[in-house]
Parts: sequence; C-alpha cells; structure tokens
Amino acid sequence: MENKKRHHELSAKIFKMGDALMKEGVDKEDYIITNVGNFMVLISGIIHDENDIHLFSELCSMFSAKKLYETQRLENPMVDMLDEDVFKIIDKLRAEINLDFDENDEDDEDDDE
Repeated sequence: MENKKRHHELSAKIFKMGDALMKEGVDKEDYIITNVGNFMVLISGIIHDENDIHLFSELCSMFSAKKLYETQRLENPMVDMLDEDVFKIIDKLRAEINLDFDENDEDDEDDDE
C-alpha cells in the first residue's frame, strides 16, 4: 500500500512538472520542451500500472539501442567502443525485452495474408 501512495505522489509531481514544461515550450515556441512535458504527463498517467510501465520501459530500451546503433553506424561515436561491443550491448537489450525479429523482414504483417 505504501508503494501505491508513493506512486500517486510521484504521479502528481511529474504531472505538474510536465504541465509546466508544456506551457514553457508553448510560450517559447520550443517544441522540444513541449514534448518533454508531454512525455512527463504520459509517465504520470502510466505510473499506476505495472504493465504499462514495463511496456514503456521496453520501448525506451529499443529506442536507445536503435539510437546507439545509428550513432555508431554514422561514425559519430557517442562512446569510445568497438563495433562488436555495441552489438553485444544491443543483443543484450534485445534479449532482456524478448525482442525476436529478423532484420531482413521488411513487414511481418504482409506474411499473414
């Protein structure tokens, strides 16, 4: 019960910060600040549901792995790593979120038809 109370408190605080950032972004015409506020409002809404948090975490992990891969591929190193190290990290992230896909598959939905 204590965790649920804390989640509610965090939700309210994150929502208020998100709302303030959205207003700031609109006032400054800075869509990045506005969208960061939108993300915070989203998190404040899903914080009460463990499944939603887990799914959102998986999506963030996939996006992080994608960005890391793209950064290395563009030879604009974000960190000083060898390519094989980057691929090991990506494989680990994919394994942690049970992501199983073939990079050669362009559209899995068409296979069902």
